[in-house]
Amino acid sequence: VWPIADVTENSHVFCGAYQVDSYMIDPDGDLYKCTALAGEKSTKVGTLLPTGDIIYDWGRLLPWLAWEPFEDKMCLTCPVLPLCLGGCHADRLYKGYQGHGVVLPCIEAREDLSGRLQVMFGTSRKSPIYSASL
Repeated sequence: VWPIADVTENSHVFCGAYQVDSYMIDPDGDLYKCTALAGEKSTKVGTLLPTGDIIYDWGRLLPWLAWEPFEDKMCLTCPVLPLCLGGCHADRLYKGYQGHGVVLPCIEAREDLSGRLQVMFGTSRKSPIYSASL
């Protein structure tokens, strides 16, 4: 099992919500982990004060920081896990996906794994890297 920090630094998941120090700040100074949730006050994780200080809402922030994709039993059997890190964490928190028979948030990546690897790593079918990845 890889430490999550090592995986997120080398992953092709381009989502700031996976990074500990990444926040979206709206015009009111409210902090959000997910840009898609900005403005939905029930999902804010803190407030940036005019002084520059931040007041965190730990009850809302800790689920973002404590989440560990390698603890999801359904995801552990998936070869795409290191690429998708368990899918959209906002979906898990706010749409109720918890790995209990609900469609996985990363299903698209699983359907065309070899095609995605080619795009991500620039490999072709003639490449030894491509052959070794299948």
